[in-house]
Amino acid sequence: MYRASVASSSSKDAKRVPDISECRLLVLLLERDSLVSTEETEVIDTAGDLGLPMLCFYESEPGYVEDLITWKEAYPLAMANAVARPMTRFFPRDSADLCAHAVLQALKRTRLEQPLTLGIRVEHDDFSTIANLEDVRWLTPEFAMVMEPWSTDLPDTAYGQPGRARPYYISYTRSDMDKPGLSERQLARLRILLAQNTHEGQLLYIDSVSLTGAKKRMSLTEVSKFVEIMLLSEFIILDEVDPDAACKKPYLARGQCFMEAVIAVLTGNFLPTRSGHLDYLDTVLGRELASGTSSLREVVRKNAKSPAALINRLVGVLEKKAFAHSIEKGESCKLFAEMLMRHPHLADNRGKATRSTGFRSLGSRLASSASLVMKRSQSKVK
Repeated sequence: MYRASVASSSSKDAKRVPDISECRLLVLLLERDSLVSTEETEVIDTAGDLGLPMLCFYESEPGYVEDLITWKEAYPLAMANAVARPMTRFFPRDSADLCAHAVLQALKRTRLEQPLTLGIRVEHDDFSTIANLEDVRWLTPEFAMVMEPWSTDLPDTAYGQPGRARPYYISYTRSDMDKPGLSERQLARLRILLAQNTHEGQLLYIDSVSLTGAKKRMSLTEVSKFVEIMLLSEFIILDEVDPDAACKKPYLARGQCFMEAVIAVLTGNFLPTRSGHLDYLDTVLGRELASGTSSLREVVRKNAKSPAALINRLVGVLEKKAFAHSIEKGESCKLFAEMLMRHPHLADNRGKATRSTGFRSLGSRLASSASLVMKRSQSKVK
């Protein structure tokens, strides 16, 4: 496996080119803005001379499309048959499984029915991209243990900045659809979970105390980089409806909660509040999309060849859920589609690196398909 990154490409210290003469496969990992350099040239040329098959994994975000074109143009012969596959730090469980199966196929091994990566946790350890967002603050566990129910304003000392520990995202049923805030029962449950599971440096996102200024009263998703907040956080889902709540709607009948549950299941970044919690949500969400017994993850895998249709279906289900107001619904649908387009199963991974036009239009096709549901006038991906 060979990793092409910004650091390796721009380093002033020449690195020793690895000996790949005994290898059976070259795996190229393209990070964001990976640059072509002498080191990569020697490795890829050597692989071409040896006749090694090549796999290329890229981040399944629209911005990575141009990276693939750049590498294909730099090595038209060596990468002529290099199959490019999507992977992402946002969906580590499915990415790891896809990578393992792609390697098996390249080595002409039998493809296993069960996930190869079962029991393996792929951990991301840099959350600096969400540490200094203008509209978001991250609550410390210490203050979560003592804050009052329905809290909305806390002192600056209650907050910290995410570092190397994955933060928690608290998903819960609002007692009043138009009034965020944890009830006394929800806070009590949360405190038990935090006492049992919180690690050093782990912070929390709770909408009522994490969103600042006017954002508390506007759409909860109208925040810079909210995609990364949800995809990089570990979810704690408090899906029981408080007996004293003014709104008695079930957890999955609420738009915000439905979206959060789908992302929690697909990312696998989930702290269960009871035994079998993740499997239960996976099964129930699958039934929302298709008849039968398929779970959400099974539905996504089975429809990987039609990503645009599946994104439309998921966003369409979300539109029918309950929201506090139309602004929240519109922003949630846009946010949901943006997150789904980053899932490796929902990217078109059937093309080869030689099909530059296919890669160039990948992001725009998916965004355009999602926009049919969201009624967006212009795709964000060019």
